[in-house]
Amino acid sequence: MCEGYSAARPIALKGPEFGPDLYREIFNHSNEPIAIISPEGHYVEQNTAHQDLLGYSDEELLGQTPAIHMGREAFENIVSELAQKGVYRGEAVSHTKTGEIRHIEISAFTTRDGSGDPICYVGIKRNVTERKRAEEALRRSEAELTDFFENAAIGLHWVNSDGTVLRANQAELDLLGYSREEYVGRNIAEFHVDQEAIEDILSRLQAGEVLSDYDARLRCKDGAIKQVRINSSVFREQGRFVHTRCFTRDITDRRQTERRLALQYAVTRILSESADFIESARRILQV
Repeated sequence: MCEGYSAARPIALKGPEFGPDLYREIFNHSNEPIAIISPEGHYVEQNTAHQDLLGYSDEELLGQTPAIHMGREAFENIVSELAQKGVYRGEAVSHTKTGEIRHIEISAFTTRDGSGDPICYVGIKRNVTERKRAEEALRRSEAELTDFFENAAIGLHWVNSDGTVLRANQAELDLLGYSREEYVGRNIAEFHVDQEAIEDILSRLQAGEVLSDYDARLRCKDGAIKQVRINSSVFREQGRFVHTRCFTRDITDRRQTERRLALQYAVTRILSESADFIESARRILQV
């Protein structure tokens, strides 16, 4: 370890068994990668964990600075902060000897002699590559979910257990003609024509049911009525109702077509069954 370095005084520990050899053992066997850097910025010593992290042997690091694996800019930033504050806490991206990327947390401090001059710098690293990968995977997953929600061709909305709209995508807003401010934060019941329908929907969802092809009627901003088909389930955390996941499909045109075809069929049937024109007309008016 660095020459002239005086370890911190141990609390209530005295005797030869707590001398420099103990600190040498701690340095050598620590699971955390540790390196000693000279005041000029060159590697003096590394422990086994540090060698395992980056793949450089002691001989390969001799005369080198940490810029060999983290780049000059990152290294100079660390040196600058150590010079100003005496300590550094931060993260860096390093490359192993074989070129693999390692995300590392760095905790470094300056060791000084009795005159206050730097003896060496001690850097303790922690490999956080897997954590960074997990965070990036989570970020991508959240971005994909947001993109799916916002850009889906079908209407989507979330409501909480009391029916307050928490979130709605553009397709749903376009379907009903409301702005986001006019829709989100309001109770979903305000947009349902049939109050018994939304009460039934929320009751069944709260009971743990999954709704498939539930037909309902929604009121648009301009007063028009949309026939919709709803598919919905509940997202729960530890059994607690967090929000619904509702897909809203517009079936207004389909319903109108079905009614028109049904009317045409009824008229055709009446005309085929009756030879009396007046009677046929009367029955048609009743359809």
